[in-house]
Amino acid sequence: MNRAPRRPRHPGRHGPPSARSPQQGPGSGDPAVRLRALVEEGIVTAAALNARDDLELAAASTERLGALTSGMWRALSRELATAAERLDRSTMERMDDIRRRAAGLNVEPDDVIRAGVAAAHLAEHRETVERLLTPDADNGARILLGPNLVFGCGIDVDEPGDLDDDDADADEPSPLTVRVSLFLWPAPLAPAEVTIVPTLLGSELVAENVSLNLGLVAPAPLLDAVATASGLSTERVSRALSSLGVACWTAHQLDEDPQDDDEEEEEEDIDDDVAEDDVDGV
Repeated sequence: MNRAPRRPRHPGRHGPPSARSPQQGPGSGDPAVRLRALVEEGIVTAAALNARDDLELAAASTERLGALTSGMWRALSRELATAAERLDRSTMERMDDIRRRAAGLNVEPDDVIRAGVAAAHLAEHRETVERLLTPDADNGARILLGPNLVFGCGIDVDEPGDLDDDDADADEPSPLTVRVSLFLWPAPLAPAEVTIVPTLLGSELVAENVSLNLGLVAPAPLLDAVATASGLSTERVSRALSSLGVACWTAHQLDEDPQDDDEEEEEEDIDDDVAEDDVDGV
């Protein structure tokens, strides 16, 4: 049996991402209900793929440790490797089931797993996203982040200078472009896409000097469905999706790059040292 490819590591730390989505039985004849159930299975399978990779990594690490120290770690390594193999077998069975059900719905299995990975990604950053969406910013983004609407987000970044072959002779490099895919239950395999192009307005790279040029690509039926589900107008839904896309990207940046936290801790240490010197000098 072919082994499933490695998936991006986005383990959810704040509970199962499917807990906020409706539970539907796979045996229903309604294609929409069957698709929702299939996406639920994709969410679980994506989490299982990450767990398998974690177990394999832990097994390799403890095996190296056991070779340097005691047999206890070698024994633990064997247990972890066995657990990884068992999880791999069960996950492959899930993948076979997803392929079979996806074929019946005329959808791509990779799209189902992609939605599952996006759900795990949002679960990892959800607390930060919620903190960024302040209550006074009443554009509907917090409503979309509630139960049974937005359940996943994916981040793709095109760095400046990443040009296609056709644009290789261009005088100017392409700008930084961020694409945020927002997966919603009204159309779980056709996400809305928010494009973000930051532009520097001044000479210094500070928040006040950065302008965000936003774009939104979302089919009209999707906007209508989200408007019906949320009670917002389609115009407010568009604004809310754009705001939510920016919040997801910002949360991804904050959570993935601990440099700011380290700098704050260093500044606090410096302040403490200065305070101690002042006390000693009195």
